[in-house]
Amino acid sequence: MDLTKQQRLQIFRILTEEGEDEGVTIQRLIQGTHKIVSRGGATFSEDGHDRVEASEEEIRTFWQELQNKVYIIPIDNYNKDWFKLSPKGKKYYEQLKSSATEPLDVDLDSVIFHEQLREEIRTLFEDGEYAERVVKGARLLERLLRNKTGSPTDVKGVGLASLAFKPEEGELIAPYCQEKSHEEGFHCLYLGAIKFIRNLAIHHSETLNDQIDNLQMLIFLDFLVRLLEKSKPRKP
Repeated sequence: MDLTKQQRLQIFRILTEEGEDEGVTIQRLIQGTHKIVSRGGATFSEDGHDRVEASEEEIRTFWQELQNKVYIIPIDNYNKDWFKLSPKGKKYYEQLKSSATEPLDVDLDSVIFHEQLREEIRTLFEDGEYAERVVKGARLLERLLRNKTGSPTDVKGVGLASLAFKPEEGELIAPYCQEKSHEEGFHCLYLGAIKFIRNLAIHHSETLNDQIDNLQMLIFLDFLVRLLEKSKPRKP
C-alpha cells in the first residue's frame, strides 16, 4: 500500500526541518527520534518521537522513489546515507502542500501519445507544474491548427477552429466523419477546447489546481492533436 498524503507530508516536513543542516537517514523515519520529556517532575528521554506510522517496507519503497526522482540528494560526498531535499524536491513539497489531491504517479508515455506534445510538457509534468503544462498543450494545439490551415497569426481561437473544421466549409476534412452531424460534433470538440481549456489555461491558470482535472485536459488535447494530424485538406 502506498503512503498517504499525510505520511508523505510528514516525511517532507522532517526533511525540511532536519535535513538541510544535518541530513536525514531512512532509519530516522522508521524509528523516530529521541525527545526529552518531563513528567511528575522527572525528565527523561523518550524514543520513537515523530516516527512515520507506516510499515518499514512502505517507507523504504517511498524513500527509494524519492532518490529515483532526485527529490532527495546526499548532504555531501562523504555521507551517502544522509539526505536532504533537492531543489526539485522542495518544489514538489510545495505542490503537495497546496494541491487538493496528491500529485499523480503517472507515466507520461503511457497517457500522452503525440510525441511533440509529450516532449514539450515532459519537464513540466515531472516537476508538477500542472497549470503550465495545460497552457503548453493548448498553445501547441492552436499552433498546429494554424500550421495545417496556413492561417495568418491574426486568426486565433474559435475563428481558427472554425476555419479548420466548419462543416462543409472548413479548410480541413475531419477524420472518421460519415455525415454532416458528425462534422458538426467534431467542430464542437475544437470550439470547446479553445473556449474552455485554452482560454481557462492562458487567462485563469491560477484556477487549475486539481492535477487529475489537468491531466484529463491534457489527454483530451492529445486526442485533438492526433485527430488534427489525421485530417486532410479539403482542397488539394
